[in-house]
Amino acid sequence: MYILNLTQHAASPVQIEAGVEDMTGDRREKLISLMTFTNLPTSNEVATRALRIALLAHHTRTSYAMIGGAPYLMAALVSALKRYGVTALFAYSERVSVEDTATGTKTSVFKHLGFVEA
Repeated sequence: MYILNLTQHAASPVQIEAGVEDMTGDRREKLISLMTFTNLPTSNEVATRALRIALLAHHTRTSYAMIGGAPYLMAALVSALKRYGVTALFAYSERVSVEDTATGTKTSVFKHLGFVEA
C-alpha cells in the first residue's frame, strides 16, 4: 500500500517499509510551509491550508495519507482529504524505554506499530 507522508517529519525506516513515502523537493517545502503556523490562525485559514495540503495529496493520486501535526489542523485536513478520496491515517506507536548500559541513561523511543484510520 502506498501512503503519502503529510507530516513535517520524515518517515521512519519502519514506516517506509510499511509503504510510507515522503514528499521531496519543492512539494515537501510547500507542505512544510502550509503546516507551519507562525501566528494564531483563523478557522478560515486552517480550512484553506487543509484544502491546499489535500490538493498536494490529490495530485499524487494516492489513496492514503499519513497525517499528524497541529491538532487544530487535523480535523480540517481529514475532511479535505475525504473530499478528494484520500483516507487519512494516524501513525500508531508505542513508547519504549531504552537503557544505555554504558552510561545508565534511559531514553524513550517510539516504536511504529501500524496506522489508525481517522
